[in-house]
Amino acid sequence: MMTKRLEYRWLLALITTALIGCAAKPVGDKFSSSIAPPAADEAQIIIYNNRAFGYGYSWLIADGQDEIAILSSYSYLNYLAAPGQVRLSADLRVTPLYTPTSYFDLGTSIAKAAHAHEINTEILFEELATLSVQAGKTHYYRLEMQYGGQFRPKPYLVEVPEAVASTELTDTRAALLEH
Repeated sequence: MMTKRLEYRWLLALITTALIGCAAKPVGDKFSSSIAPPAADEAQIIIYNNRAFGYGYSWLIADGQDEIAILSSYSYLNYLAAPGQVRLSADLRVTPLYTPTSYFDLGTSIAKAAHAHEINTEILFEELATLSVQAGKTHYYRLEMQYGGQFRPKPYLVEVPEAVASTELTDTRAALLEH
């Protein structure tokens, strides 16, 4: 009986480790306040998510057909754009939390992984925001999510002053484009 219990726990630990590895979110270097300013003929857009709330969701951010990065919890993206109107869109990426504690939970976790794979395989961009940006200037935006009884959270951007953004960006890492 004791051997079966140990085998069961080792099996759950192994599967949990494998599933968590699959759920890793791509991030790069930690934010540095010494980011180079934009050139005189381009605008710099920094979008960040400095919260753990909504940890299971990431967003593939794009400018038109150009994919920029996958923004997740505690990450930021640094994007240089032509001045004027910038239309950004976002596609939901799902990373479920896998915590199997029984054989039933193991099956549920496998189902969650299959559902997340299905969502993450198909790219469906929805409008995120239209930004008005100026040449030679850095614009800061914090990613927020609206839940309001919807099945899928809806992201939106809040413009943030540089002083606030520099404080909120301290624990973030660069968002990467890997999917």
